[in-house]
Amino acid sequence: MRKGILFVSCFMVFHLCSGPASAITYDFDNIPIGIYTEAQFNSFFEGVTFDNTGGDQFTVGRVDQRTPALGPDFSGHMVINTPYATPRNATRAYFDTATDQVSITLGDFNSDEDNLFLYAFDNTGRQVGYATFLNPIDSYAGITLSVTADLPEISWIEFFGVGSLSNNSTFWDNFTFNENPFPVQEGTAPVPEPATLALMGAGLMGLAVLRKKVR
Repeated sequence: MRKGILFVSCFMVFHLCSGPASAITYDFDNIPIGIYTEAQFNSFFEGVTFDNTGGDQFTVGRVDQRTPALGPDFSGHMVINTPYATPRNATRAYFDTATDQVSITLGDFNSDEDNLFLYAFDNTGRQVGYATFLNPIDSYAGITLSVTADLPEISWIEFFGVGSLSNNSTFWDNFTFNENPFPVQEGTAPVPEPATLALMGAGLMGLAVLRKKVR
């Protein structure tokens, strides 16, 4: 019995202090095919804002419109920055609440060899992680790049492709990030909500009762 109380109490305290995260994925399939301004495009999302640094538009298209079709990491709809293949045409995504994990599927035309990049930054602009992949000249497949941080400190990311013929031209899909209910900044602890405090108190009381019985 004592072991059961101890296990439950410890689990409650640990679980609440850890601040579990839930993953959010945007696959863009719910967005009708077409060209959108940044404001129109961002109206489809919560928790994140996209910025086309080389223009003010995004194009949503179908994967199977390409010959050959993009895949296998791609499915349904994908997004292209507009205008396409523009210098400094990277995409940035700013999170409402800092996250500890983000991933995105990137691909390109097979006209040249492309380096695909994903960079992550904290709220001061300090780079906290990156991922890269060399997409072969004959590949439409692309890849899913991911960055994970020790703390939910990723405030924004930037992703793009660099090739000899179509610089900064990428297709993207399956944008995923962790939504952390208790954002943590380096050197600080998460601040629980009232309901969480009550549940945490119950766990601590359980530990106290067990300690008293042992005495």
